Amino acid sequence: MIGQEAEEYPVKKYGLVAQASGIDADAWMTPRFAAMLVGVNPTRLNRWAAVGLLSYQQRRPGAHRRYLREELLVVSGLGVDGDPPTIYALRRHVRRSGRRGGGGEVGR
Repeated sequence: MIGQEAEEYPVKKYGLVAQASGIDADAWMTPRFAAMLVGVNPTRLNRWAAVGLLSYQQRRPGAHRRYLREELLVVSGLGVDGDPPTIYALRRHVRRSGRRGGGGEVGR
């Protein structure tokens, strides 16, 4: 593709929640089980990863992303009154931890 660098696979990117929580583990979960753990659908996890809030690894182009288990345990605890967490809760967690990831709005 013109003007774009090709990513080398496997891709592994650490999100702001993991950075803010000091997580550097290497246990990854499939989208289905990750979504069940957090209480949201896999599409929402994908969106959070796309904006840099969640960590993911992808083994080859077009493959499903896998999500960092220890980070998901933190995220699952960010819900309020038994409801699943929201993007606002993830952003708040990152801000309160003092790591905003290079300036700009978190998770925009």
